[in-house]
Amino acid sequence: DQEIEDSLFRQAECLSRNLEKHLLANHLWANAKALLLAGYFFRGETAQKWRLEGRKLLKAQLQEQFLPDGGHVERSPMYHLILLEDCLDLLSLLPEKDPLQQDIREVTGRALRFLAGILLPDGRIPLLGDSAWGQGPAASQIFAYARRCGFSVEELPHEGMFVAPDSGIARLQVGDWC
Repeated sequence: DQEIEDSLFRQAECLSRNLEKHLLANHLWANAKALLLAGYFFRGETAQKWRLEGRKLLKAQLQEQFLPDGGHVERSPMYHLILLEDCLDLLSLLPEKDPLQQDIREVTGRALRFLAGILLPDGRIPLLGDSAWGQGPAASQIFAYARRCGFSVEELPHEGMFVAPDSGIARLQVGDWC
């Protein structure tokens, strides 16, 4: 529908002039994702500019948002789930030839391992930072999505110890105790 496309174009144009660089973090991440996808949806010089700007921002944000151990920089498992879903969305929607694909795939692998390592025995995220249950996708949904994107993931938490040194998070499970 042309009216909807015109509205989306105007919104992307407005977003490109009003990126949330003052807030950074997941706000700028969401802006960059929207800009990149709008750049692929539309054609022309403006769309190409959005695509380049979105890709540049996302490339930088991938390194800022995800620590080397795969955890989210704010140490919030809830944000971790939300941004991990965004990574899977990008892998699903971006053309395979997009230069960002490999970077996203590498970060997503680390983030999936981190998620599997921190889960509670019931499969939910721990309530660290400003996390809350039900505010993002469930870990089981993320793992199913990741499998559809070609990742091999271990969904259930396991006994033993998991340590994420960059995030400062450790998990120990022995029997029913976690």
